Amino acid sequence: MNLPTDFIARIQKDLPAQEAELLLATIQEHKAPVSIRLNPLKKFNHSYNETVAWCSEGRYLPERISFIEDPHWHAGAYYVQEASSMFLSHIIKNIQLPEHTIALDACAAPGGKSTLILSHLSEHSTLIANEIIPNRNTILRENLIRWGQANFIVTQADPSSFKALDDFFDAVFVDAPCSGEGLFRRDPNSMSEWSIANTQLCTTRQTQILEQLHSSIKPGGYLIYSTCTFNPSENFYAPSYLLNEGFENLEFDIKAFPGIIKECQNGVLGYAFRPGNIKGEGFFVSIFKKKGELKPNHTPKVKIAPKPVPERHFLELPFNLYPFKLGGLDFVVPEPTYWVLKSLPQLKITYAGIEAGIVKGKDFIPSHALAYQANISSNIPRLELDLQQAKVFLKKESLNPRPDLERGLYLVCYEENALGWAKNIGNRINNLLPAEYRIKKAV
Repeated sequence: MNLPTDFIARIQKDLPAQEAELLLATIQEHKAPVSIRLNPLKKFNHSYNETVAWCSEGRYLPERISFIEDPHWHAGAYYVQEASSMFLSHIIKNIQLPEHTIALDACAAPGGKSTLILSHLSEHSTLIANEIIPNRNTILRENLIRWGQANFIVTQADPSSFKALDDFFDAVFVDAPCSGEGLFRRDPNSMSEWSIANTQLCTTRQTQILEQLHSSIKPGGYLIYSTCTFNPSENFYAPSYLLNEGFENLEFDIKAFPGIIKECQNGVLGYAFRPGNIKGEGFFVSIFKKKGELKPNHTPKVKIAPKPVPERHFLELPFNLYPFKLGGLDFVVPEPTYWVLKSLPQLKITYAGIEAGIVKGKDFIPSHALAYQANISSNIPRLELDLQQAKVFLKKESLNPRPDLERGLYLVCYEENALGWAKNIGNRINNLLPAEYRIKKAV
């Protein structure tokens, strides 16, 4: 791997000689470790015993597998995520967010941090996952849908759009667009986009994002700033803006994780993850708290009675479900998320809660998204498939007729995790998997 010469020179300038040598050698000579994060709401029998130290759901794999061929991945039983970035799990546990948290993942695609955040929020909380780039927003939606929770909203907006929400969020997560130095060995193509000029542009953009978002955080609320770069300008100088806007920088106890490096520059304290020191890729995170007391969110005084929705009997939720129209499609959102949805300004919303389905005559046809719900009713008939049959289903091919099977709608499962819907009409079983979710490669 031929690293950019200007990058090598800067690393040698920024770090002590021994640390610089270790970092550069690790990037050039060693493969990136492979890791996944388990979905605590879904079942997954696995043999991955090496846990990521700072994330109880994180697991290292001995080698990379073909995830696109694994029905467990399609079912949302795990997310393929770089181990260092899972440190967010440790942070959320330590800042102790309130029961009714409203959180924003401001630069959310492809969804690793959003799904992690959802796993740590209570069912009374709501996450807004934002991604402005359309094709990345689509990927974000798909990954959140697979995760199987309903308390989220996906928006496609510039961070400046959130300025209208003064003192609204209990926590804002900014995984800032950066020069990507920490991913060089995992994604060598990122090196072709690297330049000193680009790192400077990144610093400017990161500062702008923080300028646009800081007022939307409540007094006592948190801003978690992270990057996947080693660049001091992006890691320390961009977030230093917050120190003049009523934020304090928090320090965490990391004695249990000796490979993580605590650093302080330009008044900003953060935590650096460097290949060679830890089993993971380059990552940096700094935790800020807005001065003041965090007050709990209040339920609106006047409640609108929820309307009956046909998909209610498909789910086992502790909340009322409220219908919501989006792009001509029907959605339902749990009650706490409904009130957040009603509070948002004129943001472009691309998804919220659960896409419900459609009514055809006397029949309700559930959406594909409904199949992924972790709270799906145990009364729904299941069609359990073996591995080969599951791959056939995921390629959207016809399933073999089953004379012993009653006619009707079935939740298609592999090892108890749902993959989608099928309808047995007697002489055949119709595969209802949407075309955009099918495996396109030969398996």
